[in-house]
Amino acid sequence: MSSLGYRKCSEADHIRRDVGAHMTEAKKQDEERKVVEEVLRCKEQGLPIPEHLLPKPKKEKKPKEAKKK
Repeated sequence: MSSLGYRKCSEADHIRRDVGAHMTEAKKQDEERKVVEEVLRCKEQGLPIPEHLLPKPKKEKKPKEAKKK
């Protein structure tokens, strides 16, 4: 960034933040893509899907009790 002249620019922090957020999102999408590819590969071969690739079960929400009048 400093080679581009952004070291002391007021926009430098915004640019760094946006680039960091973009890189984090790209890494997350890449990891999700790898998991999907692995699951599809297992399905194509007729193999069971490994436990670590299965999504974690969501907690069931308890219904709120009706208000008593």
